[in-house]
Amino acid sequence: MKKQAIIYLLILCMICLSGCGTKNAGSNANLPKNDSAVIRQDADGLVEVRVEKGNAEISFNLDKWDELYRVKAYATGNYPDLTLKSGPFPVTVLSGKVKDACVGIISTLDWNEHGFISPAIILLMEDGRLEWLLADLFTSEPSSFGELPWLKDIVSLSYEKDNEGEMTILATDKGGSHCDVRSFCSLTSVFEHEWVCEIGPAPDDDTECIFLTLREDGGLSLYKGLMNMGDAYVFYTGLYTVEFAGPRPVLNIELWNELDIDLANPDFSSPPELSGKYAFEADWLYLNLYYAEGDFLDSDARRYPFWQPAMQYGYTGWDYYGFDGGDEANSRYIIENYCDETMSALSRGLTAQFREETVTLGGEVCHIFHMKDGSYTENTYAVNVPVMKVYRFDESKDEYVLVE
Repeated sequence: MKKQAIIYLLILCMICLSGCGTKNAGSNANLPKNDSAVIRQDADGLVEVRVEKGNAEISFNLDKWDELYRVKAYATGNYPDLTLKSGPFPVTVLSGKVKDACVGIISTLDWNEHGFISPAIILLMEDGRLEWLLADLFTSEPSSFGELPWLKDIVSLSYEKDNEGEMTILATDKGGSHCDVRSFCSLTSVFEHEWVCEIGPAPDDDTECIFLTLREDGGLSLYKGLMNMGDAYVFYTGLYTVEFAGPRPVLNIELWNELDIDLANPDFSSPPELSGKYAFEADWLYLNLYYAEGDFLDSDARRYPFWQPAMQYGYTGWDYYGFDGGDEANSRYIIENYCDETMSALSRGLTAQFREETVTLGGEVCHIFHMKDGSYTENTYAVNVPVMKVYRFDESKDEYVLVE
C-alpha cells in the first residue's frame, strides 16, 4: 500500500511539473520546443520567431491576425494573387548566426500602409551585433533590413516602456548600458550616404548647406557649401564616438579645419577646430542632431536636421541622375555608372542581360542581371534601385553578397 502511494505521488508530481512549460502571457516569452530552440513572440500572439542552431524562422497566427485586423479580407482586396500562409519562413540575415530575438509592436518602425502595424523583429547575433526586419504578413521571403550601427557587444533584448510610456525594444550591452533601438533601425545605411543640413539661403537661388559623412571606422568629414553648385568653402575632417547616456544617444565630435577649398571665397570666421556633443535621433529620411555642449556646427543653431539628399543619391529625384523609369532602365543605369565591378565587366566587352525574375534582399525587391560573355554567364547580379546597391551571387555560399 505504501509503495502504491509513493507511485501515485510521483505521478501527481510529474503532472504538476508539466505545467511549467506553458506559454507566458507576456511578450517574447521563451517557449522552447526542444532544448536547443528559443521561441519569441509578440504580446498579441501574431508572430512567432524560432531561433535554432544559428538560424531564425517566422510563423504567423493567421486566425489571430484576422481576428484583430481582418487580414483575409484585406489580402483579397489588395493582394488578389496572394495566398496567406502561416509559415514557417526562414529569415535571411546579412551575416553570422542568430542567437536570440525580440518581437514588438513599434509604430515608428513600420513604413507599410496596410492599416495595421507589422511587428518589428530585432535579431541578436552570436557576435553581439543586431539586425532587424518587419514581420510582414505579405512576404514569404523575410530578410534582414541591415545591421544596426554602433550597437556592439549586446547580450540581451527586452520589450518595455520608454520614459514617455511608449513601448520599444531596449538593447543591453555587456557593460550594462541600455539603448533604445528605434533610431538605429532607421540608420542601417548611415555610412553609405552623405547627409545634408540646409542652413540658409545663398545667391542665385542656391542654398548654403552643411554636408556630413560618417564612416564606420570612426572617421567623419564635414564641409560647408552650396547645394546646387556643389562649391565647398570650408572643409573639416575628424573623429567621432557614440555614447549611450540619457534618452538619446550622443555623438562626440572632434573636427579640424583642413583648408579653405574656395580661396576666392574663404570663410575666415570658421574656427580651426570644432568639438562638441550632439544628441541624435533618426527616422527614415532625417538624422537630427541636437546641440548638447561644446561648439556649434554653424552659428548658434540648436538643431541640425540632416537629410539624405535625393538629388545626389536617387531617393526621389532620379531624373537628376538620368533615371527614366522602368525596372530595366533604372537597374542598367546603376550598373553602368555606379558599380566599379560591373562597369569593369562591361568595359571588357561583356553584356548585361536583364531577367524578369526578382529577389528580395535586405527587405527590398532587387532586379536580376546576368553578366554574359556570349552565351557564357560570368556572374549574376541583383540591383536594388532605390538605395543603389548591387549584389553578386556567390555560388560557393549559395547567396547574394553585397558588391563593395
